[in-house]
Order: sequence, then C-alpha cells, then structure tokens
Amino acid sequence: MNDEVKARPFSVTFISWLTIIGGFVGLIYFMYLLMSAPEIMNMMIGSVIVLGGIAISLIYASITMLEGKSWGRYLYVAISVLSAVIIFLMNGIEDRQTIISIMRTAIFAFLLYRPNVNAYFKNNAR
Repeated sequence: MNDEVKARPFSVTFISWLTIIGGFVGLIYFMYLLMSAPEIMNMMIGSVIVLGGIAISLIYASITMLEGKSWGRYLYVAISVLSAVIIFLMNGIEDRQTIISIMRTAIFAFLLYRPNVNAYFKNNAR
C-alpha cells in the first residue's frame, strides 16, 4: 500500500468530524428543548424520533468512515439523501434549508467518491 492511500483523505476526516460534532450538538439541543418544554414533545414526537434516528445513524456512519469501512460511506450518503428528501417534502424547494441540505448532500457525496477516497476505502476493506 503506498503512502497516498495509507493516510485518511482530509475530506473523509472533515465530513466525518463535522457530522459527529453536529449530530451530538443537535441531539443535545433536542434533549434540552424537550426537557424545557414537554408540550413540544407531545406535538413533535414523530419528528423527534425520525430526526434523532437520522442523527444517530449519521454519527455511526461517520465513525465507521473514520475507521476506513467503505459501507459507512454508503450508509452516510443514503441517510443524507433520505434526510434531504424529508426536508424537501416538509419545506418545499423554496426553503433555504432545503437548498442548503441538497447542496451539502451533493458536495459531500462528490467528495466521498473522489479517486483518492475510493482508493482509501478499497485498501482499508475488511
């Protein structure tokens, strides 16, 4: 294995850590929101469960990408696309959050399938 492939590509590290930190911040925020306003829990229980599941899945996928497991990348992209579709269905295309989510998903997917990243995951296959 050559030196170019041994090192984890920056894009994998950046996307993974950004997602891990963002996911934990989001989960903490949801817990705070639910604890401070229980009536919100009654109104949004379905959304909270879905968003919490998405956050936990993305954190797990990010950790597996940091470990060099290629299936984590597939899971990450699949959950990101699912999340973007859910945001689109909830908010419509005119919403800024929808546009940002779709653009972020497309950019991250592009970065996670670059040739150097493909080589990294191929050589770390287990």
